[in-house]
Amino acid sequence: ELRGANGHSPRGARTWRAFGHDAYAWLQTPVHASTLGFFRIAFSICMYRQALLFRNMFNEFRQARMVFPYPALGWIEPVQYDTGNLLLYINRMSCVFVGVGLMTKPMTCVLFATFTYLFVLCEANHNNHYILICHVTGVASLIDWGRYLSVDWLLSLIAHRSRVSRLLLNPSPSPTVPYWHLFSMQIMFSIPYFYGSIAKANPDWLFRAQPLKNWFGTEDEAFDPHNPHTKYFGWVAADWWFPWFIAWGGFAFDLGIVWLLMSRHIRFWIAFPSAVMFNVMNKLMFNIGIFP
Repeated sequence: ELRGANGHSPRGARTWRAFGHDAYAWLQTPVHASTLGFFRIAFSICMYRQALLFRNMFNEFRQARMVFPYPALGWIEPVQYDTGNLLLYINRMSCVFVGVGLMTKPMTCVLFATFTYLFVLCEANHNNHYILICHVTGVASLIDWGRYLSVDWLLSLIAHRSRVSRLLLNPSPSPTVPYWHLFSMQIMFSIPYFYGSIAKANPDWLFRAQPLKNWFGTEDEAFDPHNPHTKYFGWVAADWWFPWFIAWGGFAFDLGIVWLLMSRHIRFWIAFPSAVMFNVMNKLMFNIGIFP
């Protein structure tokens, strides 16, 4: 410990120690586990949908002439067809177990391990949102997102009500988790949104509305009402301002949505409806998998 000539810690050392103490107390603040419980269920449903999209993966590997590995990961090779199908089945079942909250932590580890393995097999199957899924499932293996709305939670309540438990004076299972459990998931989704604004901060996107004009067919005035990017928006998508609206609206959303969602005063009135609208439009305009 640093101390001055008078035997006391320097002011800077006391300030950093106080900051560390306050940060630790803030991260350990109990919060209700319902948010993580709802998120776990919704995330598991999306992951099961993703597992169905992967169901023919090893059949494709069997028919392919070659596989394109990620740099430095060429030593990770696809397993045999039957073993691969078993692995896909385990991946789907882990989604179900995590969703209902049965053996939540070990099943989350299984989900993380199986999905990450499937992701790194071939770069031709790349989707940047798969990287986010690997990170989310990895972090979820370390937190208690099965504390609420889960079979594990119900079993702990039943065990607490049992006669033996009452005699042992076991405390009732708490429906709370330290805030860092929830904060870690908030960070996981804040990073890709905020980084999206950095990726869009370039002349092509902001000052030329490209490649949006090409995608929407407005660059050469050859608008196609059956264009998969704009077919749900009718002729409004043919107007000159539509790609500019998407370009600047997407940039502004990515730049500000994290801070708006963190604000309790406008979270439900502005931020959450904006997030819903943004992701619905992403789903309608772009084929980007389960992320929306």
